[in-house]
Amino acid sequence: MLSTVLAYVYDANGCRRACRVLLDSGSQINFISRHLADPLDIKTRSSDISISGINNVTTRAFQAAEIRLHSRTNSFSILVDCIVTEHVTGKLPAFTLKRNAFEIPANLELADPQFHVSSEIDVLIGAEHFWSLLCIGQIKATPSHPTLQKTRFGWILAGRLHTAPKAASHVHSLHASISNKQLHEQLSRFWDVENISAVSNHYTSEEAHCERHFLENMTRTDQDKFIVKLPFKESEPDAFVNSREIALKRLGGIERRLSRDSELKTRYSQFINEYNTLGHMKLISDPPEDPKSFYLPHHCIVKALAANKFRVVFDASAKDAAGISLNDTLMVGPTVQQDLFTILLRFRTHRFAFSADIVKMYRQILVHPSQTRYQRILWRDDFTSTVATYELSTVTYGRYGRCNPQ
Repeated sequence: MLSTVLAYVYDANGCRRACRVLLDSGSQINFISRHLADPLDIKTRSSDISISGINNVTTRAFQAAEIRLHSRTNSFSILVDCIVTEHVTGKLPAFTLKRNAFEIPANLELADPQFHVSSEIDVLIGAEHFWSLLCIGQIKATPSHPTLQKTRFGWILAGRLHTAPKAASHVHSLHASISNKQLHEQLSRFWDVENISAVSNHYTSEEAHCERHFLENMTRTDQDKFIVKLPFKESEPDAFVNSREIALKRLGGIERRLSRDSELKTRYSQFINEYNTLGHMKLISDPPEDPKSFYLPHHCIVKALAANKFRVVFDASAKDAAGISLNDTLMVGPTVQQDLFTILLRFRTHRFAFSADIVKMYRQILVHPSQTRYQRILWRDDFTSTVATYELSTVTYGRYGRCNPQ
């Protein structure tokens, strides 16, 4: 049997309520159940605490409150700081006992006259106050009653019940402690984030091959621009199947869209014409039939929230009639940019810092002239004119295998 007390507590309006209290020296903290705290309308405060019990089962509580418990047998009262929880424990005792089975001296005033009736627990008082509640006076257990102990609330009963079944099917084991495990885990994550450890570049075999390809095939122009070769997974493809016909169909779809939006048509044409003017693509007059060439379909991307954010994207993931795309034949290179964490740390090093962007960064890198045939596009500024063929001369977005320098 666990020791219980019947006490009084006053709500915010000064009305007295009876509550059942469990005295538990195995708990580091005190508890009050939600079904008592809410009707009392007491003021609560935030308190994020992890609570662990038997088998290290952990739960969390987020509120705490102070209540004053009053003895029903004398003028004693005590202020208790409690954690608010949905349920303190199950009903105690686990089953109702026969009151006449206990031979308790008639002159003892019990702290809980209904100790033998199975009922809910509203408050738990832990080790913080447990020992200060005990008084001098104890009656040892006998076959007719458990140990009797005098407290500031009256006499309590605790100990083995000789009248209880030998093998109880439901047992209450009350123990609670404040756990620092959550705090430890949070601090561990914090130090992991703040740790500035050197990150080694562990490339995959394909990434390493791609890097070697770049180092072995990269050259420079007289203007000191980079010239690179496309990093094919094996040798250059023998042929692509009907990629021109697929690109031509996609161009027809784009033209139908542009015919319904004159402003979009103007911006699309300006983008392509600028591409040509800057020397980033070249016109191929009367291109011969070349099965090794790949024609890239293209479409536009417009950012609705930024009026000047418009660009044409070349789709190197488009499949030819055999289900093969240009991207399928290229290796994927490693990320050459520094990680964001390093960039932010460097940004904080100096009092003043500048943030800038390299205009048309990828298009400053040229593709080797022998491989521009893998970057052909179809375009005509006038829907009634003949469709022209162009070859992109530079590295472009929308394609894998960017073995580009930093």
